[in-house]
Amino acid sequence: MRKMRSLFAVLVGLLLSCITAYPQTIHYSNDIKFGFRKNEFAIAGRTDHRNITYRTDAEVHYLDIFSDSMTQIAVVELDFLPRNAQTLNFFTTAQRIILLYQYAKSGIQYAMMAQMDTDGRLLQQPLKLDSVKSSSRLFAGNNAPFDFVIADNKNYFSVFSRFLDGKQEYLNTKLFQSDGKPLGNKDVLLSADKPVYPRQFVLNNKGTLFFTAHLNSDREHRSDFADIYLIDFKEDRFSRHPVPLNGSWIEQLYIQADQETEAVDYTAFYTTGRKGNIEGVIYGRVFLEDDKAPTFKQNKFSPVFLSKVSTRNKKKVFENFDIRNVIVKKDGGIMLIAENYYITTRTSVPAAGFYSSYYGMTPSRVITEYNYGDILIINFDGQGNMVWDNIIRKSQYSQEDKGLFSSFAFMNTGRYLVFVYNDYTYNKNSLTVAAIDNQGQTNYKHVKISDRPYDWVPKYALQTSALSLLIPCFRSNTITFAAMYL
Repeated sequence: MRKMRSLFAVLVGLLLSCITAYPQTIHYSNDIKFGFRKNEFAIAGRTDHRNITYRTDAEVHYLDIFSDSMTQIAVVELDFLPRNAQTLNFFTTAQRIILLYQYAKSGIQYAMMAQMDTDGRLLQQPLKLDSVKSSSRLFAGNNAPFDFVIADNKNYFSVFSRFLDGKQEYLNTKLFQSDGKPLGNKDVLLSADKPVYPRQFVLNNKGTLFFTAHLNSDREHRSDFADIYLIDFKEDRFSRHPVPLNGSWIEQLYIQADQETEAVDYTAFYTTGRKGNIEGVIYGRVFLEDDKAPTFKQNKFSPVFLSKVSTRNKKKVFENFDIRNVIVKKDGGIMLIAENYYITTRTSVPAAGFYSSYYGMTPSRVITEYNYGDILIINFDGQGNMVWDNIIRKSQYSQEDKGLFSSFAFMNTGRYLVFVYNDYTYNKNSLTVAAIDNQGQTNYKHVKISDRPYDWVPKYALQTSALSLLIPCFRSNTITFAAMYL
């Protein structure tokens, strides 16, 4: 009897693991009129069992509030927002919807915050976070000088911008609690002579701000050094922490804050020269305490692995791979997720693609082409050894749409890494869901949506719970949002 119960438990476990690998339910909202070329959209988040989305219509801003089954609860006009509001950043807490935005008026740039309840009602008048004359910023022609970064626990956010004082370049940073209470304000000198280019910004759950910097410009992709900067508002501390590259050149540096300790994890593709080919991955940890040396781990890709990744060009396999995500494991290892992505241009008559109806076509002009290829997933252990690798094969090509319908949505369920993407090899209305388990095995499912002829936008999807995604969809002159439950 015990053996039968054990066998039954195993079978149930296998069944459940198969179920969680595939989408079980998709709920659609009603079609909403939407002008694709002139209007904006975003997924604001989920709170109080409600899915919140954002859109504009003729320069009027709206929140749409839906139930878990995507039944519309309310449409709220955000009449407090100026028509020229831009770079909107939403995040949600247990009972609030928070919006960070900026706008220009009479030569002044304003960074603002608004707080709403779960019905979209404004709780108080929008709060001014910062303001500055446009001409005093580093790039006077940039009409959106402010950037925002939000902590994972959503208890803090930071507003930052660059400015010049004579020939010296500074970064102004401000820290706030999620209710808008100011906690710190600090100007830091980026460079007194050579230009420094801040890259990725990360705010940890204690309110410490980190960012990476290189000396090279956007036109030069390789660097033989990289720094991680720290701004501790509470201790009024600014420090620089060199990343140990050990003579390597890096293509891209990806960082994330460790929420348990005062440390930052880094990952990068590396080469042995400025013009060499990508040879492998380096990763490690930079500690903020002065008495702890940074760690450095290196894995050089084997010829067998390189041939598996690409059968066309053995030397420039990773020439166009971008790091999309890095998951730090408890053993000190990482899971690296990268995507093959590149842009090309040509002068030609544009070819009609899957989504050609969404953008204009003019014969004999320069065409911008967006290419999104395979997704690479590599599992490294704490010693820097490759445990397993997996490649999700896909080929996505489009023109003049900034790759809107390409790339993928990503979910980490704890048991699976789930990738959702438009599969151009099937038909216009087919999604593919690829779920990778802890052993690196992949389950695929093709989701046919011919009864709902929508064009899905997975790259702008948002994971709203451990097993759910909210995905925008287009059809002609309408927008719809789909809740996918695994």
